[in-house]
Amino acid sequence: MPSRSRSRRRGAGAAARLALLLAGTAAGLLVAEVAYRAYRARHPSPISTFVSFDRRSDEFRLYELVDGPQKLDLRPGIDLGFLRTNALGMRDREYSPAKPAGTYRILALGDSVTFGVQVPEADAWTEQLERGLASRRRSGPPVEVLNMGVPGYNTEQSLLRFLKRGKGLGADLVLLEWSANDLDMSPIVMTTPGRVVYMYWGDGTDPPTPYRVLPGVNARLLAASALYRDASLAAFVWLDRRMGTEGQAQDVRARNLAALVTLRDAVAEEGGRLVVALFPDVTDLQRPVDAADREDAIRHCQEAGIPVVDLVPAFRGLDPAEVRLAPGDPVHLSPSGYRLAAEAIAAALDAHGYLPPP
Repeated sequence: MPSRSRSRRRGAGAAARLALLLAGTAAGLLVAEVAYRAYRARHPSPISTFVSFDRRSDEFRLYELVDGPQKLDLRPGIDLGFLRTNALGMRDREYSPAKPAGTYRILALGDSVTFGVQVPEADAWTEQLERGLASRRRSGPPVEVLNMGVPGYNTEQSLLRFLKRGKGLGADLVLLEWSANDLDMSPIVMTTPGRVVYMYWGDGTDPPTPYRVLPGVNARLLAASALYRDASLAAFVWLDRRMGTEGQAQDVRARNLAALVTLRDAVAEEGGRLVVALFPDVTDLQRPVDAADREDAIRHCQEAGIPVVDLVPAFRGLDPAEVRLAPGDPVHLSPSGYRLAAEAIAAALDAHGYLPPP
């Protein structure tokens, strides 16, 4: 009897300790979630809004699934207030599909950098370029700059978007926004386990293993917890880099280079010219961390006969905090960073004679 009593007491003590541990863990996670949300309120994530969100939310209405390598596109005619698309499926004001007589038209292709993620529409570099060219050129034909950027796009997807929505718009010049790693950028994938949409890099049609485990629970956590969303994104990016093979990287690069050449030819068939605008990695503007990738990207463009506007010199020597969107984000720029990029692009287009004389 005494031994049974001791066993019951030990069992009750273990259960109490386990309950205390679970309660402490839950309380700790709740405190961490509150603290992280407070941090995110001051430092918005430039990516997570587009990586995972509730299917019922407004953001989901911004996209439509597309068969084939393009994967997804922006829906035309969506107005979410902060985000809107015009009748041509662009984050931009309305433009006539037929280019107005006497107008010089520029189409801007690219990813979230061109789309202007987490900045007002008026602060995207495309909008600032259009206004800047208008102020620089007091005479001559008016210049339109149409924003065709889509978050997460790589070169192949940009090509497909141009063929679907850009052909027939009368582009005189097409600006393809690139970062140095875009040569090796896989297409974005969109899947729908439960009621949450995931957008991530990869060539498969299913989310990676961590996202297939308990999909219902995972969906609810992603919909409810900012900390879980960003932690899962960071974990996926780490796994993606660790698990990628050299053969896959070479295949992605080959497809992007083939898409670049096809885009050059498609733009030429429309009577236009393709120019690549190479945006900087703003991690360190004194000693660029992507110097080797940048040189590789420039070399491939030169071999294809495609002019490159390298924006690194315009940013060299600046404090990254002055031009980046958020701490730790090496790609997305603040409104002042996009203004600097637009000014450098406008100067380069004028200097190289890519614009009609004023």
